[in-house]
Amino acid sequence: MKRLFRVLIVLLAIVRLIGWQLERFINMVDRTQPLPEPSDKAKAFHQANFIADVHNDTLLFERNFLNSPQIGKPMGHIDLPRAEAASVNLLVFAAATKIPLGFHESGTDETQPDSLNLVYGSRFSPQTFMTPLQRAIHQSKRLHSLAGQSHGRMHVVRNQQDLERAKSGESLGAVLAFEGAQAVGGDVANIDRIFEIGYRVAGYCHFIDNAYACSKHGTKRAGLPPAGRELTQRCVNLGMVLDLAHLSAAGVEDVLKLTTDVPLLVSHTGLKSWVNNNRTIIDEQAQEIARRGGLIGIGFWDEVLRGNSPEDVVDGIQHAIEVLGENHVCFGSDFDGAILPSFDISQLPVLTHLMFERGMSETTVQKIAGGNALRLFKSVLPLT
Repeated sequence: MKRLFRVLIVLLAIVRLIGWQLERFINMVDRTQPLPEPSDKAKAFHQANFIADVHNDTLLFERNFLNSPQIGKPMGHIDLPRAEAASVNLLVFAAATKIPLGFHESGTDETQPDSLNLVYGSRFSPQTFMTPLQRAIHQSKRLHSLAGQSHGRMHVVRNQQDLERAKSGESLGAVLAFEGAQAVGGDVANIDRIFEIGYRVAGYCHFIDNAYACSKHGTKRAGLPPAGRELTQRCVNLGMVLDLAHLSAAGVEDVLKLTTDVPLLVSHTGLKSWVNNNRTIIDEQAQEIARRGGLIGIGFWDEVLRGNSPEDVVDGIQHAIEVLGENHVCFGSDFDGAILPSFDISQLPVLTHLMFERGMSETTVQKIAGGNALRLFKSVLPLT
């Protein structure tokens, strides 16, 4: 019995170690490609201008965001010291609350077991057996706790006053988003509670269909059901940004019909005319979103680009500008989202450097690097 107990203890220790180290294999950086050295102009630009990235999945991983785990070889793509190194003003933190095993861009069955139970279980996390709504609440508490422990280096953005604080450069602004409306739970009225605890971006879908919307990676690919239409209106009334990333094409059409005067966001994607797959958005839908003052966040990974280098990212951005105009494109990295970029957030000045090298004006780069995102959040978030 004692021997069995010792074996069990060892197995649990191994599981726990694997759980904490899992991200080293999921959120790696491809260091095989040499990066250009950012010019002094690019570095000065970051210090003088508003810099924003409108999507990351960092909250999925329970490492300490406030510190780089290992100097020289940090874990993941984002943490506070690296964001500060690039003079980033605003980040959007997505709360993913359910990801079925075997999920795939081409189609995912929502009835499959939840892979997050395994991820959180390997770390003995309290999130292991939580519902999506409980996970959304937990992740909100965690982000607020990180902000409280940061000694003023980071704050949660709930309104335009908080946005101005981020703009000043005094503190990194952190915006909470839910990725998949299953986070709302079975009662659409829960959106009021979600808003109250700090969520300001409403993502209809992730990889699965839910009671409010159908994912482009789900099994139905249908438009919004009545509950989704009601959720849309409630979010607009509260002052939440609507994020159409992962939403089915039919769902996008329904949102466009319901929100004729609301600027919309597609936080992390690319254009089908650049890369034609199930992670990119139809050009005509993106153009309609742009026509209404909305934004398309260009992702930093090869499925929405034609490679994973900084040059590939700038290629995708340039194409989006040609199709949509410079007022409707922004950074939408998907950092810490199981992607393999060739740089992390501390190296964002490399993108700025390359945009200047391509002949983009300072005004254009200001818009792409953060000005457009600032405009959208200012137009939607409540004043106080």
